[in-house]
Amino acid sequence: FVSHPWLAAEHSDPDGIQLRTMQTFLRRCIDGKGRVDQSFLAAEFQKQRLDSRSLRARMADGFFWIDQCCVPQRDPVGQKHAVDSCPFYVLQSDLFLVLAPAAAHADGDLRDKVAWSSRGWCRLELLPH
Repeated sequence: FVSHPWLAAEHSDPDGIQLRTMQTFLRRCIDGKGRVDQSFLAAEFQKQRLDSRSLRARMADGFFWIDQCCVPQRDPVGQKHAVDSCPFYVLQSDLFLVLAPAAAHADGDLRDKVAWSSRGWCRLELLPH
């Protein structure tokens, strides 16, 4: 499960900043160099360190749940059903990753780990974990 702050009202990542960060992270995991760095937080919040071997094993046959892709954005009924099922997906996830590289929101405010931890929606996603 990937939780992240949106960077604009109409699109979660209009300039692809979070996408590129996620791609780099996944490439590093595949290459055996992955680690949870400053752009990510593991939901365990430092209870356990996730090294490249354990990350690669946990993601080998997995899927990623990312709201922009998994929640219908233009279908209010479908969106409500998807949002209501969010806790189920969090509970079923082997990993809960926070994707929060420092980036500017369209309104000019900074979105990073600190901003993520203060956002109600992001904190709500974390509750079931």
